[in-house]
Amino acid sequence: MLKTLTYEEKATVIQEVENGFKTKSLIVEESGIPPNTLSTYLKNKEIILNKLATSSVKGRKRAREPENNDVDECVYKWFTQTSDKKIFFWITRILG
Repeated sequence: MLKTLTYEEKATVIQEVENGFKTKSLIVEESGIPPNTLSTYLKNKEIILNKLATSSVKGRKRAREPENNDVDECVYKWFTQTSDKKIFFWITRILG
């Protein structure tokens, strides 16, 4: 089974390769990721490090941006207002 690393683990792997602490083959073996995944991490190094530095993705494995940021902000505002008023509700996922 393939392993997906968190953003913190990805950053650690990138630093180990760049600093020359370990060979790529040793990192692949220890982390349990395929060699092409390590290459993808290195190719997307800027994106990974920027997301780790600028957002709350620390324990997450994936970070997706909302399709519509305005709707996302409105739903969050509604959710916090509803929670503040102690109104309980069920959230169901709408499949589209």
